Amino acid sequence: MVLPGWSARGCPELAATRSPASDYTGTNRPRGKLPGRHHAAGQRAGMARTITPGETTDMGKAEIPSGTLAFCDLDLKERDNLDAEMAAMVAGIEKKYGFVPNFVKLFATDNQRLRAFMTPYLELMRRDSGLDMLEHEMIALVCAATNGCVYCCAHHGAQLRGESGDALLTEYLGRNYRLAELSPRHRAMLDFVVKVSTDAEAIDSRDHDALREVGFDDEAIWSIASTAAFYAGANRLAQAAGLRVTPEYLSMHR
Repeated sequence: MVLPGWSARGCPELAATRSPASDYTGTNRPRGKLPGRHHAAGQRAGMARTITPGETTDMGKAEIPSGTLAFCDLDLKERDNLDAEMAAMVAGIEKKYGFVPNFVKLFATDNQRLRAFMTPYLELMRRDSGLDMLEHEMIALVCAATNGCVYCCAHHGAQLRGESGDALLTEYLGRNYRLAELSPRHRAMLDFVVKVSTDAEAIDSRDHDALREVGFDDEAIWSIASTAAFYAGANRLAQAAGLRVTPEYLSMHR
């Protein structure tokens, strides 16, 4: 779904996704050695099932967390105040994916919070940014890998697999982009992205010249820097909130 006045690039969860994620079925599999006969009997009796948030289990008194505690370590208040545009965006994400990613769930707890995230994102996605969607997702994934963000590696790994159709490239970029077969343009771009993430104070005109030499103009260099900075912030926020990976990402575009 693309909202009126928005391009397909104008939604972070829709831009690089071309098909809904495949179905994911969670399982509660007990650890350790289990008597096969009794375990099988329990499954036949309907005992083996996924426990929903807020439900008290038969095995103990602890209640499975509900709300945002079901997927992160912060209990954010659900304000139920999304305006029509933000509500349509979340609905479009769910329709496209078949689920609402955990990162979106966090921001969708409040209209102002969600819009504040979307505003700088839309600036990155402008058509005259000098970057295409493949390059955008390459930057996002290498940022996540550099910053050690498990959630964002899973998310942008899925996005890059869909955009590139290249699972091997995605694997390298999610672990060590230096081992990947990259064009001089993309290698220079990702070298700069890592420097933005790890040693921005040391950036000087030589770094900018290296990007110009492989075809980036100054507008595109600005886009690379702002994209890297944006995702560095998103990485830190996901880490600080204790955000857990949306499992459906792992089977997307495989």
